[in-house]
Amino acid sequence: METMLLNITILIVWLYVSFWVFKDAKSRGMNAGLWAAFVFLVLVIALPFYFISRKPKLKEDEDVKNETD
Repeated sequence: METMLLNITILIVWLYVSFWVFKDAKSRGMNAGLWAAFVFLVLVIALPFYFISRKPKLKEDEDVKNETD
């Protein structure tokens, strides 16, 4: 039972990280689907590579964030 709970927790975290990478890559003008799939398939290798190679956020997102504050 404990092993199944641990596996479910790991899967939820894995999916959440993949979804976060998708949203973050999209906001930076990168290929979001490709990055999310890469992170989902090989999280341990892809996530550090994503952090190293990601682009700065698009100016458009910063303006929208400032308007809502």
